[in-house]
Amino acid sequence: MQEKQLQLEKVQSQRFQFSFPQHKTGEILRLKDVMLPFASQQKITLALSAGEKIHVVGNNGAGKSTLLKTIAGLLKPKSGDIFCKAKLLYLDQIFYFGDQQLNVLAQLKPFNPQYSDSEWRNLLGQLGIRGDKALYPLHQLSGGEKLKVALLGLSQHAEAIDLLLLDEPENHLDIESRELLAAAISSFTGAVILVSHDQSFVEECGINTTFTLS
Repeated sequence: MQEKQLQLEKVQSQRFQFSFPQHKTGEILRLKDVMLPFASQQKITLALSAGEKIHVVGNNGAGKSTLLKTIAGLLKPKSGDIFCKAKLLYLDQIFYFGDQQLNVLAQLKPFNPQYSDSEWRNLLGQLGIRGDKALYPLHQLSGGEKLKVALLGLSQHAEAIDLLLLDEPENHLDIESRELLAAAISSFTGAVILVSHDQSFVEECGINTTFTLS
């Protein structure tokens, strides 16, 4: 439990850092002539290496969110091939990463089934999510609280995450939570594909490579 508490100190200090070892090397994702199911009719070819971070840009309706969902396997492409050897996690702006009807504890359990409810409650309490809030559906929490739940699950994951797919995650966050998220993305040693309309946030995340959807 001491090790878990030490990990959470990084959250409390607002300098959340991930300690995942970088298992993967080389190319972890390749899209070859992928046509998305909605929006853009562009044939997308993209390669992503371990630890690489890119910012996806494009006009409204170009298919940025659809691209992330397609990579995550939530949608099927019209055509083309996707090769992925990364353990990935998809998060949108409301930080749902499972069944939206599940409570906070139930959302967290799949990240590390070895943890008991009391251990998850202890870790949540260190983040200020105490008492009955652990049993609230995730949508009843504030934006900052949902962010902390997502980062907690990611930090305690039983398997190292190689790729984060983030769809406008900074939306609806207060300044403190936004800074926490940017620091987490910047310190994450895996790969990141970020959709965001806020260039200053992208810069705070330390991302300077762009991929444009036409």
